[in-house]
Amino acid sequence: MEKNKTCFPLGSYEDVLDWKCNDVCWAEKVIQIKARTSYCHKSYGCLKSYNPVNNKLVPFEKMKRNLVPKTLVCHDMKGGYLDDRFVDDTEVTNPYRFFHWSSIDVFVYFSHHLVTIPPIGWINSGHLHGVKVLGTFITESESGREICERILESKQQTRVFSKKLAEICYHYGFDGYLINIENKINERSMNDLVGLVKMLKQDLKNLCGKRETLVIWYDSVIIPSGELKWQNKLNQHNKAFFDVCDGIYLNYSWSEDDLIESLECAGPRKKDVFVGVDVFGRNCFGGGGFNTDIALEVIRSFGFSSAIFAPGWTHELQTEGFKEDFLNREYVFWRKLWQNLYVYGHSTLPFRTTFCQGFGDYRFKEGNVCAEVPWFNLSKQNIQPSCVSCIHNTKTRSLSNDPMCISLCTDKAYEGGSCIKLSSCNLGASFYRLLACDLSGPNGDNVFYITIAYQFLQDGKFNLIFLTEEKEVIEKKDILKCAKSEVDITKDNLTVSVISFRQKGIIDFEEMSKKNVDHLNGWRKRTYKLKHEEDMSIREICFKSSDNCVFLLGMMDIYSGRLKQNTYEYLHSLS
Repeated sequence: MEKNKTCFPLGSYEDVLDWKCNDVCWAEKVIQIKARTSYCHKSYGCLKSYNPVNNKLVPFEKMKRNLVPKTLVCHDMKGGYLDDRFVDDTEVTNPYRFFHWSSIDVFVYFSHHLVTIPPIGWINSGHLHGVKVLGTFITESESGREICERILESKQQTRVFSKKLAEICYHYGFDGYLINIENKINERSMNDLVGLVKMLKQDLKNLCGKRETLVIWYDSVIIPSGELKWQNKLNQHNKAFFDVCDGIYLNYSWSEDDLIESLECAGPRKKDVFVGVDVFGRNCFGGGGFNTDIALEVIRSFGFSSAIFAPGWTHELQTEGFKEDFLNREYVFWRKLWQNLYVYGHSTLPFRTTFCQGFGDYRFKEGNVCAEVPWFNLSKQNIQPSCVSCIHNTKTRSLSNDPMCISLCTDKAYEGGSCIKLSSCNLGASFYRLLACDLSGPNGDNVFYITIAYQFLQDGKFNLIFLTEEKEVIEKKDILKCAKSEVDITKDNLTVSVISFRQKGIIDFEEMSKKNVDHLNGWRKRTYKLKHEEDMSIREICFKSSDNCVFLLGMMDIYSGRLKQNTYEYLHSLS
């Protein structure tokens, strides 16, 4: 199979040393990581959407990102390099895909090959959402021990291998490595192994420049003996590795006493301790599965970061022949974790999404079916909602009768393979969160153009709401007493609103009727111009819906006035 059409790992020591940057060309298609908000929201969702005193929508509370723990997801799906290994579209139904990017900080693509290079789809999808994507360097059993001996044979050998790993990372555009040494190391070589970890971190920094990279050590071999002996905590047997890298990933069989000891050992770096949770529940606190939230609750009580291993469990254990079961299980699993996750928003203009998850039963172009074959390509995943759907009963696996305020629609789409279906879920919330963001133009550019494509699946009244604030405001302060203004445009049961907080002056909000399109294969397009006298930022996109209304949102474009022409050409080049 052509190398430039397939992503593959490096399986041997010789493969790594012989690697050259001109071996493949798919690296040219990797996108750079996008900027995220400098703040985050804890348990971002619709049930905390408004001030219950006056039933009014207010901005969600912000938290500074450097003050909260992180979340790492470690992919482990049947050995890896399945349908996701292809650079271009592949014909497959119901593939595993991840779309809760807003709630995680780091994604590790894991396999049992010596050097795991993440497939391009995972790199691009993670980068689109501002998430760092790491590969894996792993050695195992007797063959792994022999490879380690060769790498650590001399400082020169170690230096060559470290530089190769850094060059591979730089060329393919991913963001660092998880290092997992699952075999015994000669005691005399342990200092050299610590040196390799330190050297790799420095080589990545030197080569990647301003690109922020990570090296994370997995809790495995111990100092000084070199035995493979998982500690399940940070202590004197693994702290030397922790001290020279960006974080440690603890094994899964920890206890609360282990976390107490880890807290004492970590000092001010407790957020660099990623406490592992195996979703398959193998010797894991809480038992994994739909009880993974039990472990996460304890981890967060200590202020540690978390490492969620093999969340593809929701896909691997789905009911065969019932493809909806994966999404049902996925929504339940992540909803149960949500109260202990921190959500980040998109902060790059132009902003464009069709909400496509990177797959489809059909392919759509401007609402028309242009191909009637299933397809899968994570590089074509668009920006996803910032919160999981509201679910009535998170204790059960079956959700077939539960209404969800945000859900996936693959029968209809405006572009790609899917759109999102928005409705009221009757949980008592007056408003629903859709996207957290921090979208602002260059200084002095106070004009936004917003285009949406939509249709009503069931008639009713629907309100799409844009919350804006002063550009520089980060902390919540006394939001209930701050200045607020609101403007609405209503047409054909659709109301689009702008609610502005902490801003003085007049909001100018108008529909640009000449750009509107009706009856576009069942879809309607509307374009709006938003202008304010002061610098502003769109901080959230929310909605409310009448009880019987079902609304499909197929596309949303937001771009600033100063960049209007270039942005317009850019956006339509993506279609």
